[in-house]
Amino acid sequence: MRIDQIRQIAEVYEAGSINKAAQKLFISQSSLSASIRAAEEELGQKILGRSHKGIDLTDFGKTFIVTGKEILALYDNILSKASSPEGGRLYISSQFLRYASSVFAALLSECKGQITNLRFTEKTRGGVCQDLMSKTSEIGLIVTPTKYHDRCLEMMEDSGLEYHLVNKDECRCMVGRGSPLFTLESNLIQLDQLLPFPAVRYESDGGAWEKNELQKDYEDEFPHSGTLVISDSGSFQNILARTNGYFIGICNTHAYDITGFYDNIRVFSFVNKPFSYDTAWLCLKGQSLSPLAKEFLRRIYAVVGKAPEEILR
Repeated sequence: MRIDQIRQIAEVYEAGSINKAAQKLFISQSSLSASIRAAEEELGQKILGRSHKGIDLTDFGKTFIVTGKEILALYDNILSKASSPEGGRLYISSQFLRYASSVFAALLSECKGQITNLRFTEKTRGGVCQDLMSKTSEIGLIVTPTKYHDRCLEMMEDSGLEYHLVNKDECRCMVGRGSPLFTLESNLIQLDQLLPFPAVRYESDGGAWEKNELQKDYEDEFPHSGTLVISDSGSFQNILARTNGYFIGICNTHAYDITGFYDNIRVFSFVNKPFSYDTAWLCLKGQSLSPLAKEFLRRIYAVVGKAPEEILR
């Protein structure tokens, strides 16, 4: 059984509802139910049952929760010790931001020999939040439409996460050499020019919040002939290079002047398009960041041309 399954079952018990727990964990209700079923099948025991009050614990489930919380406390204590300066640990989860991985690589190169335990993981927005809530990663980077800023803050608060805005960027349209738009003379583009082409987007991990709100960007804002769904940054470059699809995202000029952007991808600004994205870093509420995490974040602020928050100084 995995640690995340123990944490999921504990969260369902605390929330009293699989639906509420799924929203807080940033996964779909069906995925959470399947994970719990798999744990019960592995143990050969039912953990959760239903009563007129909602979710209830079986007799075995009561023992499971007590023991499970002890295991989680020990696990979290190990992670806490590993994230100390002496531990040389740096675990980061990020949405697909090319400059973030460049900053991480540069930091590792300069700290060679000082960092003994490291990981940089690219995930969807919900995946980043899950990593933080399970304490798999110390900090996370996400990008959300500015129009959902208040809703985003509300969700982070409910999930025990701190939200720190790094930068606000205008949305841009990106195409590769496979698109007829690649050869346009102007660097400005009109919305109606996108209609004949498919929209490329990263897949959602199924969380109700993303599915119902944050993944509506293409349907509500940008005309398209269909969608091409990708799951990683490598697919992003290949799909744009080989198809006539377009991608809506951010391309911070200051950041990519320093770190470099994808080859053979052209970036367009929109004509009179009042739409923007917020880039933010997240951590568990009240968490003390390690020196390495603070240094990584200071460099993130630097590449986008912003002064770091007081917490990082």
